[in-house]
Amino acid sequence: MLFWACTIVTLVAELFLLRSAFFPRRDGAPAPELSHSPRVVEMLWGVLPAIALAAIYAAAYHAMTTTVVAL
Repeated sequence: MLFWACTIVTLVAELFLLRSAFFPRRDGAPAPELSHSPRVVEMLWGVLPAIALAAIYAAAYHAMTTTVVAL
């Protein structure tokens, strides 16, 4: 049960991170004068951790559901 709770929380957090990377806020307020990294770099920093976490969760799920047969 804890595994699924952590999976859901991580999924929601990643969705918000990806949403902010792909769809920045456009509330009409003037943008502050800050230096920004290129948009592609911001997207990569959102997508790469999501892929890594998906791989970790898949491996953990596989390890939890695999039955070990004693010889």
